[in-house]
Amino acid sequence: MEELTQQMAIFLGELIDKGFELPITFASIARNGSVIVGRYTYKENGDGLDCEVIAEQISPPGFALPINTMYVDQDGKAAKSEIVQDKKPRLHLV
Repeated sequence: MEELTQQMAIFLGELIDKGFELPITFASIARNGSVIVGRYTYKENGDGLDCEVIAEQISPPGFALPINTMYVDQDGKAAKSEIVQDKKPRLHLV
């Protein structure tokens, strides 16, 4: 889960740099069926971001690679990311 969290922070920064607007909703699904769905919003004080987990089901031993994530912003722009073992994580705008 730590690798997923770290990589999603990088992808989120890239998406914002590419013009995605918050809130951004995401769904991450791993090979073993582990899933987490959430929404990134600005913190109320405007200092950083919050992540609200909407749904999750994590199968032992956690998120197994590969992990695919879909992101959708408030305007309907979409992207997909892939975290695959022994390969550079990739982000694709849809």
